[in-house]
This record gives sequence, structure tokens and C-alpha cells, in this order.
Amino acid sequence: MKSKPVSKWELTLWGNHSRQTTITLQVLLRARVPVRCLVLAGQIRQPGTNRRIPLAVWNEDVAVIAARHAIPVVHVPARSTLFELCGDERISADLGVISCFPWKIDSHLVRLYPFGMINIHPSLLPDFRGPSPLFWQYHGGRLRGGITLHWVTEELDGGPIIDQVTCDIPLGFPGDRLEAWLAWYGTSRLVEILGRNTLPAGWFPTRLGSWAPVPDDAACLLDTSWPAWRAAHFLNGVLPLGYPVSIRDHEGRVWIVRRCLGWSSRPTLSAETVESLLTLSLQGGTLTVLAEHRSITGA
Repeated sequence: MKSKPVSKWELTLWGNHSRQTTITLQVLLRARVPVRCLVLAGQIRQPGTNRRIPLAVWNEDVAVIAARHAIPVVHVPARSTLFELCGDERISADLGVISCFPWKIDSHLVRLYPFGMINIHPSLLPDFRGPSPLFWQYHGGRLRGGITLHWVTEELDGGPIIDQVTCDIPLGFPGDRLEAWLAWYGTSRLVEILGRNTLPAGWFPTRLGSWAPVPDDAACLLDTSWPAWRAAHFLNGVLPLGYPVSIRDHEGRVWIVRRCLGWSSRPTLSAETVESLLTLSLQGGTLTVLAEHRSITGA
């Protein structure tokens, strides 16, 4: 057990320009947890000129939120520049918290934090270890998932598990909402744990689990052997997350999917295409999407 009075905790948050990092920072600030620094992967973004009213709490850029609360932001433009942070006093704190940081953090950076680093990972580890857990959960047709808090070690997403929250994934639930939902749950659990004044040592899972790498083009080509419900679940999940998905119709043509319009358990005799609307007959029903035709060399 690692102990410290809760009022004295100081955190450095590691993340990127994502919904998960944004929600994590907002929950920590709402709970009045001192955030000493925000470490962001990727290039510095220029302030946007879009003045629309935000439709969701994650629409605001996480760096803007940090600036409003006078939290220093340290940008890491590439993985190769991580070593430069070793001498940067701005990132020092009692505890490091990772929420959607895209690169593995080496042990010499973990050792900068006297109480270690905790990762907020959007899956029930040891399943879906790696950088793209939500994609592969939707790809696998999962209707149940969760989020894990674990200690950061040399093994990627393999450190001792501190806590897990399990939840249903409703059929066709948008992936961007699931990302925000899980970040809220996970960070709220972290706040509760910090309030106990001690941090548990954690436990190791008894099985190996599965890996969730960055999906390649083959993984992003929808499998038309799936049932219609699973295809719709996949599309509704990964399209809002920004993944490019294609479909090969029954004539061998490839379509870029822009939006899933729905699915039905009523079968049709054949596929139908009307302008940009594509309806496919799949196992157990039909799938209708908004798509654009494209030609692929060698297809």
C-alpha cells in the first residue's frame, strides 16, 4: 500500500487531444484534485475559430481547459522526444496518471513519480491490451466492456490491476460516447481511491488476455459474413471514433462508409444501391449505410 494524505496529492496527467483525456482532466478538476501539469502527445494545436455551442463536454480542447486553470502544458511532438522530459521539472508530481497517451512510457520516466504511475485503460484487462481497445471490442461484437485502473510497468498494459468497472455496451452505442462514458467512470473511481489516502498494490490477472493493435486496412474492411446486428454495432461504434471503414458489396465493389443508417432483421432478396445509399443483405437481416464508391487497385 502507498499512503499519503489525499489533500496533498499532486498529479501530472499524460494524454492527447482526445475525449478520454478531456473527460479525465474535467473529472479531476471537478473533484479538486491538484493537477500540476498536462503532458500532451502530438503537435501543438492552434485555437479553433469555430464558435458553435458545444454539444458534448469533450468538444472543448483539453489544452484550453488546462490553460483556463493555469495548468502548464508540455507537448511531446513525437515518441522519439520522450527522453527530453527527464530533466523537465514541470512534469514532476507525486503521481502520474495516463489517460490515452499513445506511446509506451519508459521506466526512467515512471521513476520520476515517487508513488508511480496509474493508467486508465478502456477495457477489462487483460483483454484488449494495446492502443486500440475500443475498436477491437466493437470489431468482436462485444456487448459488455469496462475500464481498468492499473499500475504502469515495463509490460504495456500489464501492470498490477488496481480496480475495474464493468458495464454493458448497448447495441449500436456510439463509440465516442462510450469513450467518454468509460473515462468518466474510470477517473471517478481514481478519485475515490485517492480519497482513501492509500493506493492499493493491485493484483495480476491469471490469464494472458488479448491484444488490441492499431487496426490495418483489412481490419477496417467490414466482414459481410457477420450478422446484420453485429455489422451495425461495429459501424456505429468505430465511425464516431474516426476509423475509416469500407464495405465490399456483392459485386466486389468497395465503398467508403460515412454513416450507418440502420439495420433490420427483415431479409431482402438482393442488395440495393440508390445513389449514396447502400443496402446489403447480411446474415439475419439487412444493413443500410451512407457510403461513397471507390476503386482500389488490385481489388
